[in-house]
Amino acid sequence: MNIEDIQKKLEKERLKVQKQIDTIDKSIQSLPDSEIAEEFEGADIMNSKIESFEIKDNMETLLKDINLALLRIKKNKYGVCENCKLNIEPKRLDLYPFAKYCTKCMDEFDNE
Repeated sequence: MNIEDIQKKLEKERLKVQKQIDTIDKSIQSLPDSEIAEEFEGADIMNSKIESFEIKDNMETLLKDINLALLRIKKNKYGVCENCKLNIEPKRLDLYPFAKYCTKCMDEFDNE
């Protein structure tokens, strides 16, 4: 996969993630305040809000990673591990085009 294809894939994914964030925002806004809802429904509403905020946080982290990958492409630093400065494996980039670290460094971070 060439860099232009990766950039297009990342830009497409960025739009998809942004739409998901917007949908979650609308969903959160549409939930009534827990004080307004019935006593038992209030807990369900609060749980729904908490779940929605957690999903939104994850989506925003993914969006940030995608934007950073696009910035690395612009700076001609895409595909280089931010830790060891070696090339990230093409298979890893194919699976995670926003990867910042090679498999070896990522495994080391996970084991810490």
